[in-house]
Amino acid sequence: MPIVTKYVCDRCEKFYDKPEEVKNVGVAVSNGNAMASSYNYNHVAIKIRKLWCHPCLKETGLLPYTKEEEKKQEPKKISLEDIIFDMIADEVNDRLANQ
Repeated sequence: MPIVTKYVCDRCEKFYDKPEEVKNVGVAVSNGNAMASSYNYNHVAIKIRKLWCHPCLKETGLLPYTKEEEKKQEPKKISLEDIIFDMIADEVNDRLANQ
């Protein structure tokens, strides 16, 4: 019997068959050097990681639209603070639900 892996978007809860259809989105707070050129998620004080699909990334402005898509849609004004707040709220709700 074959094993089938499904990927679910943590934001819209849609299922996807391919790992390319979802991306890791995360917020990390580090006590290290502020000028570091890359982030290592193994050495952070706080980490929140979620899987988001391409439509959710585009809707929040984290994934750029192509020129054709920009012409079709009016840009939504969502701030980076709103995105981070939503991710933290999701994490808090998940942890409260698992207690």
